[in-house]
Amino acid sequence: MNDNVRLIISSVALAIAIPAHAALDAEAFLRDIEAIAEVTLDRDALASGEALTVVDGKLEVAEAELVSMALKYIPVPLSRFREVFATGWHYAQGTVVAQPLETTEDMVDVVGLAGPLSDKDRKSIAKAKPGEKHNFSAEEYAILGNAEDTEAALNQIITGRYRAYRDRGMDGIAPYQRSRNKRYSGAAALIAATESELLLQLHAPNFYDALRNYPEANPDDVQHRFFAIEQKTEDRRNFVLNHWLVEANDDAVVIAQRHYYVGNTYNVLQLVMFCLPYRDGTLVVMLNQTFTERVTGLTAGIAHKIGRGMIADGIEAIFEQVETQVTE
Repeated sequence: MNDNVRLIISSVALAIAIPAHAALDAEAFLRDIEAIAEVTLDRDALASGEALTVVDGKLEVAEAELVSMALKYIPVPLSRFREVFATGWHYAQGTVVAQPLETTEDMVDVVGLAGPLSDKDRKSIAKAKPGEKHNFSAEEYAILGNAEDTEAALNQIITGRYRAYRDRGMDGIAPYQRSRNKRYSGAAALIAATESELLLQLHAPNFYDALRNYPEANPDDVQHRFFAIEQKTEDRRNFVLNHWLVEANDDAVVIAQRHYYVGNTYNVLQLVMFCLPYRDGTLVVMLNQTFTERVTGLTAGIAHKIGRGMIADGIEAIFEQVETQVTE
């Protein structure tokens, strides 16, 4: 960890004294990004509407992590962002199904809503073994191995994971079984990702507490929503569980999406978005933290470079989606 980051971390203690609704100073926010990521942000390019990206790896906390940050000025007042996002994220781009989940009693039935599994998918899942092709716990592999109905078994697995996380947060996330003796802990990855969110700790400590310590920390002004999602990831059907949080007030809108269960391709993901007044519109900052074992090993350097670029492209697509929603 470099000295600049240590200085930022040492100053986090000061954030404890910041009121939950203290106005966020956009320029101070930009300076903190520069200090943490060791970059210089082009204010003129930002003001012109150009998306700026930070993808050099200084923000990564684990070998199996990819981090990309991007910033964009959108000439729309913050009040419009608050209107759009205070009630939930509008799933559209790249998503086939988003099933809202309201209580822990809900049964997850996302599998099959977008159409039945293909014979190829069904056979692949039914015969799944511990490894990196699928993300299941040892108990879940056993459920699939004994199931007569693969779709029903998948819904059972996803429902169990949803209820466990909704009730117990990180403690409820079962590890993925990679081999007989090796497991991958998504909970550990998400804890590390959240604790590395220095911008949250400095500028939105109330929201940080809700994200880091769910469900024990549950401030009234942070909303929680839960979704089961089917999305296409690298041309594979992927079933994902998403915890969505938002704190929307007159001074800022802060949003997080946490993929605490992912069926394949990557392990877990956390996306944090800040929206704060800037010039005559809104500064939007997104930080995507994606964990995948695909970027480890002998080719890790090249894999990280390619992966960060792909995530940065994905953030740009989200910017387009956000801008479309707030200008409608």
